[in-house]
Amino acid sequence: MWWPSFVAVLYDLWRFCVSGTPVAPVQATGQPFGLMSGPADMIVRRPSTTVQLQPDVTYVATHETTQIIREKLDAYDSHLVQTGALTLREWLLYHVYSKRQSIPLLALQMTPIGSWHRTLKGLIGVTIGITPYTGSCMEWGIDPHSGNTAVVLEVTPAETITIGELGITTLGLYTKRTLTKSEWLELRPVFTTVQ
Repeated sequence: MWWPSFVAVLYDLWRFCVSGTPVAPVQATGQPFGLMSGPADMIVRRPSTTVQLQPDVTYVATHETTQIIREKLDAYDSHLVQTGALTLREWLLYHVYSKRQSIPLLALQMTPIGSWHRTLKGLIGVTIGITPYTGSCMEWGIDPHSGNTAVVLEVTPAETITIGELGITTLGLYTKRTLTKSEWLELRPVFTTVQ
């Protein structure tokens, strides 16, 4: 898993030394090194934009956004990709990975939804606490095996938060809701921020 990244870094370093200008972010193809015929074969250029889900849209398997998210996850490991409508786990894995690519997605894949803060605890670039921040994962629930997770989309000065949730009422349906400070405090959430 580390070899394609290592080769991509060496190629970027070589291009920087030869041309003197930094190169755009790239993603390795994952092909074995012996099968490549030259530097052009080693790199597949991808736009580095992060997709955003839109409220009240059902993300079925054929939706363009679902396909983009699954392509990114498949490039990391094919075991992360599901079939059918976009799942909460896939969306959260993509959300976390788009913020920090050193996060161990396979470990999160095996962690129950609502308990990711336990797996991410102590990692560099991860902050876990009881204060909401825009972009953080909000986890709450009675026990680790029946937890809920949402993404904090906005925090107001009065600490009212807007959260995005996927598949709460219908599989693949993305919804937004706003919670006042007293409402989200009742849930006793944990907020995990990946930087």
